[in-house]
Amino acid sequence: MKAKKVILPLVAGLALVGLAACSDTETTSSEVISETTTTTTSASTHAGALTTLSLSSANATTSYALGEEFDSSNLIVTAVYSDNTTERLTEDQYTVDSSEFNNQIAGTYAIHVIYVENQIRKTASYNVTVASILDSLTTAYLLGINASGMETDYRLNGSVDTTGLVVTATYSDGTEKDVTSETTTDFSAFDSTQLGVYMLKFSYSEDYELNGKSETKTSETFLLATVDAKIYAIEFESGTTTVEQDTIGPDGTMNTLDVSDWVVKATFISDDYKTKVSKYIDAEDLTISGFDSGSAGTQTVTLTYTHGNMSKSTTVDITVTAIADPDYYFDASTLEYTAEYKYTAETAIDDVISAGPSCKVKIENSAKEYGTLSFTKRIQTDGAGKAGSKNYIKFTLTKAATVAIIGRASDAAKPVTAAGFYDENNSLVSTSYAYTTSISKYKYTLSAGTYYFLDPSYAVQVYGVQIWYN
Repeated sequence: MKAKKVILPLVAGLALVGLAACSDTETTSSEVISETTTTTTSASTHAGALTTLSLSSANATTSYALGEEFDSSNLIVTAVYSDNTTERLTEDQYTVDSSEFNNQIAGTYAIHVIYVENQIRKTASYNVTVASILDSLTTAYLLGINASGMETDYRLNGSVDTTGLVVTATYSDGTEKDVTSETTTDFSAFDSTQLGVYMLKFSYSEDYELNGKSETKTSETFLLATVDAKIYAIEFESGTTTVEQDTIGPDGTMNTLDVSDWVVKATFISDDYKTKVSKYIDAEDLTISGFDSGSAGTQTVTLTYTHGNMSKSTTVDITVTAIADPDYYFDASTLEYTAEYKYTAETAIDDVISAGPSCKVKIENSAKEYGTLSFTKRIQTDGAGKAGSKNYIKFTLTKAATVAIIGRASDAAKPVTAAGFYDENNSLVSTSYAYTTSISKYKYTLSAGTYYFLDPSYAVQVYGVQIWYN
């Protein structure tokens, strides 16, 4: 509801006076002006042709308060002719285009007057201003309101309770006033039959007058109300439940389930256990236990959702398909060298891979384990690599393939940041991975061709290579 109107004394000199700004253009056709009526062509009673429009806005309204409607009455419009005669036009002879005027935003706006006679079109313009009278008041005015004190946490089927509500108005001089009893509330968005967060709206208005102009200042504020309930059950509805077996992923950890397309519904129940409501929950909020990406077969995994201090679980079967044996497998342990060995030229190890001229074969002090695999040797690029230069392992693929590198960075202080496959022009043609000092498997998809495996900055240690041809 509105507070009682505040009548303020007149302040001399505060009224804004709009100055007329005239201009004219010419065209040979009439037109439709936005938010106005169509201009019409008048017949001339003058010997001369129409040359100019003259405006006088001295008695017209040129300053407006926010919200005040535009008014073009008392505007004097005069047509000027080439024979030096003039004629004052009546309102039905010209069109006023006020489409730029916006009484909701303070500013200066151009008002255009259009007159057409004997297919000659002339325009003239003047400016008006919109300003808040609050800016010219000598007394305090309303700045805003704040609501607090009432309950905002509700249970299913609850009602809004305004007990304790206090709405405080703040004024331009820093003072405050309790306006709770004069505040209008809007709780139409609140729905306690559904879980969620709802906006409670509060508004308060005061009227001000100055120099015959009036303005209403309305302030609004909001509180967020939450409707909640006990978790009753969860249900898996749909989603991808088949994944490929993989013992260790690219980052050295077991693969996780992709739940991006999972649809999981949670059911909640009211405190009196009489009403149930359901909503879909984000699968990323689930805790998943019992999944092992390294074990092929059907696995029953448990999904748990925690809400408040309660948790509910359900199960879903996940099928882990076994990885097919690779078409090609290289194990650095099979290399014949019994001590550290450095290649002096590019050397073919078999039909698929060749070692660059600076690569080393190194003996492990103790076997390095990866899943069920054990390695006693490795091939190491001996620093920053470049296609066709020296620190690389060259691959010759006769068909498109998935290539897995079992390897690691040689030094924690020198992490491999862009290990991948490069073409003969030294351009990266595959995914690049950042290798760590933990042995991991990194998979690449390649078409048939010749490639150089390397990192452009540091050495890479390669223990094994697996290839699946497409």
